[in-house]
Amino acid sequence: MEVFRKLFGKSTSAKAPNAARHLHIVPEGSSERERCDHCGNATKVIWSLVNDHDGAYAVYYACWTPGHLDRGAKLYVSIGGWGEGADGNDKVAVALDSQMGDDRPSFTVIDASELFWSKEENLGKPLTRKEAFASGAAEEAFNIIDHALEQDERLRAFFLKGY
Repeated sequence: MEVFRKLFGKSTSAKAPNAARHLHIVPEGSSERERCDHCGNATKVIWSLVNDHDGAYAVYYACWTPGHLDRGAKLYVSIGGWGEGADGNDKVAVALDSQMGDDRPSFTVIDASELFWSKEENLGKPLTRKEAFASGAAEEAFNIIDHALEQDERLRAFFLKGY
């Protein structure tokens, strides 16, 4: 969570794994979904590829409504089974809910089945909160999001500026 501390100060969220790997975030695309009934802004969806030293390692999706920092963002992280020669059956998915506190966001692991991406079979087995922590996938997801906050301007802009 080193990057998290640089951007927002001391972290109060879960600790990253001791041997957290360095990751490279490759923003892939974005789209818009339904419009907010209150402000008319479209919900923004982004997705990125996550590479480690061996190549493709994970992907993540995030969605939020610009101007509604109070509602936070939802994130869906598909880990493992990506890249050449990888076994797609190795993929697992961790879902995170984020909320903006007084001066920094917090991230909470939720059951992946709560998010619409869980119906996408190519993203892996949606883990419950309990499964995500028991398997270590939650720690991997926190490490991925830590790197995403540093490297993905789209995600960082929402948490720093609200859009």
